[in-house]
Amino acid sequence: MLSFLSGAKTRIGGEFGWRKYLYTHPIPRSEERKNAIKFHLDYLKPIGITFSEPLSYEDMKTEIFLSHNEKSWATEYLKSKGIDLNKKTVGIHPGATWPAKMWFKENFAELANRIALKLNANVIITHSENETELAIEVFNLTSRKNIFVLDALNLRQLASVLSLVDLYISNDCGPMHISVAVGTKTIGIFGPGEEDIWFPYPNSEGHKALRVDVECHPCHLDFCNKEGENYMKCMKLLTVDMVFNEVVKLLKRG
Repeated sequence: MLSFLSGAKTRIGGEFGWRKYLYTHPIPRSEERKNAIKFHLDYLKPIGITFSEPLSYEDMKTEIFLSHNEKSWATEYLKSKGIDLNKKTVGIHPGATWPAKMWFKENFAELANRIALKLNANVIITHSENETELAIEVFNLTSRKNIFVLDALNLRQLASVLSLVDLYISNDCGPMHISVAVGTKTIGIFGPGEEDIWFPYPNSEGHKALRVDVECHPCHLDFCNKEGENYMKCMKLLTVDMVFNEVVKLLKRG
């Protein structure tokens, strides 16, 4: 509706329901299963931006461009928190927009302990303002040795910090994509979401989506509607061992 009222001469959007009448270039629904990047690239075709099929890695690569000053700020910021950047540093993000997408805080805490103690690495916990309490709860469940809670950073600050870490482990949410876009190896933890759509990042670049298959996947629910033993089953079956093993593999790749 806003695009229509804007008076823009070119308005591109999905050919869904009544909305299609508000666009000058409605994009038809495709039966082909596409990841999120391929889906949105179709919306560029009406303005003459096309790509040869199959799409290459470079065509689908996401990137956030950081200035020298931003990277320098991130270095000094982490040092001010007492973080030794000569050691491996791993970030974790225990929050997410919807509860159904959140791996358990106890799991993140145990994972942080193992990374810090067994791998002698720093672990930083990232969070938004709304997730501050959760981040502190995770921190309080750890040994606290070599584990640090960062401040709630804005998006550019977060991107700058993530560009300096060796590996980032995140629930299916925005920071996961930011990590990939600054070139950091990233593990995405998936429950109700579809990793083939929302994690179109190659393992060859050090990225890995982790999900355990359950009969109710994909549910597309913001809140799990199961009860008893089946409540959050997809997250319960994804163990700390499974994630830690992937952490070890990715860090060994250098």
